[in-house]
Amino acid sequence: MKKNEKREFYRYAYFFVDVVFGFGLSLIALAYLGFWLDRKLQTNKVLFYILLLLGIAGGIANAYKAIKKLFPQDEEDLK
Repeated sequence: MKKNEKREFYRYAYFFVDVVFGFGLSLIALAYLGFWLDRKLQTNKVLFYILLLLGIAGGIANAYKAIKKLFPQDEEDLK
């Protein structure tokens, strides 16, 4: 493998790990927080679903930012 090919490979690998862990951790952390709060406040999974949706939205936002960073179209996207 050439040096540029290795660099590209690591760039894409970092992107994949960033998206997977960013999405997964936000989803799991907020879902667990919602589950825990529902048990403490006895709210019948209301907070679980709200925080689950927030975790999904946060994961999608993180993936979108990572994609824009990996494939910049303008110089403004590099920031």
